Amino acid sequence: MLPQKNETDLLPVQTVAPWCFCCGQENPMGLKLRFWKETETRINTGLTIPEYWSGWGKIMHGGFHSVLLDEITSWVAFGLLNESSFLTRKIQVQYHKPVYVGQYVHVIGELVEVNEKSITARGEIRDENNTLVSEAMSTMIRIRPVNMMRHIQK
Repeated sequence: MLPQKNETDLLPVQTVAPWCFCCGQENPMGLKLRFWKETETRINTGLTIPEYWSGWGKIMHGGFHSVLLDEITSWVAFGLLNESSFLTRKIQVQYHKPVYVGQYVHVIGELVEVNEKSITARGEIRDENNTLVSEAMSTMIRIRPVNMMRHIQK
């Protein structure tokens, strides 16, 4: 069963990168995703897959699985741990079932490990029947805030 979303669990809008394709609220081409905190280690969002995300036929292009999984695992660090100076070092995606454009998906992120140098999170995409369609393990490296700002300002 998919979790119920309460307004009290809605995380604040990210304002550091307002043009982020996934969560930036100022990107006119973006998804403007919002995220909900389920537990201290788990976060989620959901969306209906747009028509222009098609690959073969009406199947969602595999690259968009990666986009959504990278975003949800990043929000584990950003939204749950309040980290803002990190970059994805590695993400490994496994595909289980196709997703079709026009279909609603639920995207879930969960904290796996956190240490001084890195954050590891697991992401999954589930369809409206709660069937696992893809999943990923992501390792994000922490970087100094001054270096992060240098990346953002380029």
